[in-house]
Amino acid sequence: MSEISVIQSGPVQVNSLIVPLTEKYVFIIDPAGSSLTGDENSITGYLCLHDLIPVAVVLTHGHFDHVIGLPVIHETYPDIRIAIHENDMDYLGANSAVYQERSLVPLGCESLLPAVSNLPGADCLFRDGLVLSNIFDKQYCLGICNNREDETEAVFRSLANWKILHTPGHTPGSVCLYNAAAGKLISGDTLFYQSYGRTDLYGGSEKDMMNSLAELRHVIPAETSVYPGHGFCGFPFSSFI
Repeated sequence: MSEISVIQSGPVQVNSLIVPLTEKYVFIIDPAGSSLTGDENSITGYLCLHDLIPVAVVLTHGHFDHVIGLPVIHETYPDIRIAIHENDMDYLGANSAVYQERSLVPLGCESLLPAVSNLPGADCLFRDGLVLSNIFDKQYCLGICNNREDETEAVFRSLANWKILHTPGHTPGSVCLYNAAAGKLISGDTLFYQSYGRTDLYGGSEKDMMNSLAELRHVIPAETSVYPGHGFCGFPFSSFI
């Protein structure tokens, strides 16, 4: 497996991503499949079908539509870690309903609240400038890889290629993940094709969003392929700038 796989799932058709690390190991971005939409096995089924092993779950932010699939993933793969930016950590865990409700009520989606209450908590918190190998260290990778040192080294090196870019605006803890070597940007709900994420929900900030987009323009090459949280994937960053 060499390309990012996109699985549109959940109540708002999130682009849940399966990101390759090696031919065998991957990490999951924003699992959204849910029993409410009848696609709770969309990610686990894909992984099983293709004999892929998930190393971790990485969340671009904490909104309900990007985390509603966490219970299924956690139940199926109880040993893999869940990571989110420290500023969005309260969207997860035993008190997740409190934060999730603040986004669901303005959207008229209160009926989804039970599905995002008492979510699995974050195992790891990240911040700007780190790479994923800082979050998922070699000892952890060794366990995921069943103590195979050759596979562990390959997974760890691949994780080191993914840099965390803190891009607040949609939420305080929104992030993008950038792999310069592969020429890929995972943008969550910060950046869409010829558009950007809304800033009118709880914790959103138009000022922060403008600053985040300006920073992306400064550091992301025009030819980079972008994989957003919704809609068309694989468009060049130049279509935004």
